[in-house]
Amino acid sequence: MACSDSMVSMNGTQVSYIGHDCEDIPEYLGERYGLLTRRLDLSFNQLRSLAGLKAFTGLEELVVDNNLLGNDLQLPRLPTLHTLTLNKNQLTDIEELLEHLAKAAPSLQYLSLLGNEVCPNQLVSLDKDEDDYQRYRYFVLHKLPTLKFLDTRKVCKIEQQEAEARGAFMKVVKPKLSDTVLALSWWWCLSGVKQHFGPKDSVDSQITGSSPPLQARESKAERKYRAGKPGTGRETGGESGKTSQRGDHQTGSVSGMFGSPALPACSPARHRIIGEKTYMGANNPLSGALKELF
Repeated sequence: MACSDSMVSMNGTQVSYIGHDCEDIPEYLGERYGLLTRRLDLSFNQLRSLAGLKAFTGLEELVVDNNLLGNDLQLPRLPTLHTLTLNKNQLTDIEELLEHLAKAAPSLQYLSLLGNEVCPNQLVSLDKDEDDYQRYRYFVLHKLPTLKFLDTRKVCKIEQQEAEARGAFMKVVKPKLSDTVLALSWWWCLSGVKQHFGPKDSVDSQITGSSPPLQARESKAERKYRAGKPGTGRETGGESGKTSQRGDHQTGSVSGMFGSPALPACSPARHRIIGEKTYMGANNPLSGALKELF
């Protein structure tokens, strides 16, 4: 993008090049103003690189708010830079950023990162609170102990002491997107199973791989059970019927004592009838999640 004096505002040693949607610092800007500039404002552009700052060897203050600077941010070494504001960019890796600033700007005293993911406050996310922000401050001060101001607040002596003692352990870790997506996918999967298969019995039969499906087994068992009940005209009669019922109990089946048809001891329905604790097995890691869902 071409640059002209009409696009630049200069007041003494202060130079402003604001709102021109440039992705890189124009070479003309450094050639024309680099040696004279002590304060440079490049806000409201589309900057993705600060490589053009090499010409600004005596820079003391740099403002690059509202740009598109990301984790690949690279500053040239600026030994006299004491003020840097990077508000509302696309910075997400706090540790990498601070390590780079410690090398590139050893005299830094004022730093502002508001509006970036690296700064966990309510400007970024409503689920962040003061504790999250304070831990962030301790971590930043641990990495950059020369700071006197961070964001909008002055660094106090207590913060400096806390940062020195525990700051290394105060990094605020954001959950990975892949972990969040995996959890949501699992929840939707379980919801889909519930909606597709319906009652708990049929879900159990499908998940445990039972074949044929439980409903078919229940219907067959129910017909067999009802065929042997008195008053149906199909009871086997006499001692043989009693022996048949005793045989069900001896082989581990559940019959009339639970008010349900005779089912094999290993069937999911029997587990459900006996108690929720045995649903899909007490040691099955899915049992708790399924019980919550269904």
